[in-house]
Amino acid sequence: MRVRSSLFPLTLRQVLGIVYLLGIALLAVGIAGGLRDHLNGQFREQLLHHGRTLAERLAEDSRLALIQRAPENIRIRADATRDFPNVAGVAILTRLGEPLVAIGTLPFSPAARPPLAGAAPGARLILEDDRYLVLVAPVWIAPGQADDPVSL
Repeated sequence: MRVRSSLFPLTLRQVLGIVYLLGIALLAVGIAGGLRDHLNGQFREQLLHHGRTLAERLAEDSRLALIQRAPENIRIRADATRDFPNVAGVAILTRLGEPLVAIGTLPFSPAARPPLAGAAPGARLILEDDRYLVLVAPVWIAPGQADDPVSL
């Protein structure tokens, strides 16, 4: 018959079991946290990649409509782009910041957009917060023309 001490009511086997279970629980929490961070990073990168692709395609499609100053020609394409998952809004602006087409939620003021003069071709991220990633892509009137961009 075993006699338990009143100072320490648990046996060595029970103490080792508790320590073992706490170690496994802490390991599981650490792995889950690391996996969450990794997956959030992957999701963000995929959103950026898809957003850049959409912005660049819409910028390319917008060239003729901007030359003609006929926003109705690009409105259907902008509506279709707005219907993509994770797209909150689409705006096509002149180089002076005047909206030609604005659809959906716009999480920034068109007047506060960054200057695109001398901008490299392709979409770039200009704003990121908890709810939005805002991408802009210059629309060049002529290929290689670096002095007359309009923004998207």
